[in-house]
Order: sequence, then structure tokens, then C-alpha cells
Amino acid sequence: MNGLDEYDLRRAFAGWRRPPILPVMRMGLPETGGTLVKAALHWPVLVSAGAMWDPKRHLFIGPAPGLREIADVALDSAGFTAQTHHGGYPWTPAQYVELAVLHPPHRAGPPIHWAWWAQMDLCCEPEIAHDRDAVRARVDGTAALLVAWRRPRAGPTRAR
Repeated sequence: MNGLDEYDLRRAFAGWRRPPILPVMRMGLPETGGTLVKAALHWPVLVSAGAMWDPKRHLFIGPAPGLREIADVALDSAGFTAQTHHGGYPWTPAQYVELAVLHPPHRAGPPIHWAWWAQMDLCCEPEIAHDRDAVRARVDGTAALLVAWRRPRAGPTRAR
């Protein structure tokens, strides 16, 4: 940022009627417990839903207690990881919404209050969507998932 800090940015926008919201850099956590979580206690973090998925029981088990100590935690839907490891989401939109809303549904302890949670999306990275038609189909699929959120009883979504 060319040596500017948050104070400089706020001062630069001081004359605006409605100052811009400054972006938040989040530390991505590949797990919900352990040393990395302890190191992230004072940072905004992004945790993947995939880190809380139990493939044997087919449900979200929720994060380890250490994640609950972090004040600013956002939830990512794990679209890219789900596609590369499972060929699509192994969980339903209803299960994901339950994870986001009930913080988390299947683990005892105090709830996590997500700063925000991402919509389930069908990622469009080149490793997955190899041409424009595939990208368009995945964008359309992401829109269909949004509709499924409004009807969370929808079944599992497998992207082609």
C-alpha cells in the first residue's frame, strides 16, 4: 500500500459524506483447531466449511473450541475444495445453512457468531472450468444454488 496505513486511508477519505469501508484481510485457516488457530487469536480469519465436514457421518461437526475464542471469524463455503476433492459439495444447502445459522449444529459449546458466511458457489477456476461454456454453466449453477438456499430442503449438488 505504498507505506500508507489505516490512519492515512481514513484521513484521505475524511471529506467524503460516506467514507468507503476498508477491506479486511483475513487469515485463511485450513483447520478449526491446533497451533495455527492459537496463532490467529487476534486476527480476522476465514475458515472453510470443509474443515468442519465429517465425511463418514455426512454432517458438519463444527469447529474445535479454540476457534470460538477468535472474535472475527467468517465462514467460506469451500466450493473449490469440494469440487476438487469430492466432485461437488458433499453437503446439502440445508446442511450448510444449518452450519451457518446454528453455529454449528452438532457440537456442544458456545456458538460461533460468524462475521459473514459465503454463499455456496460453483467455482470457476481454470482447473475446474476449462472454457467459457463451463464457466457460464457454473455461474448458472451458482445462481441455482442461491435459489436452493431459499428452499433449503434441496438435495446434494454435484457439479459436472
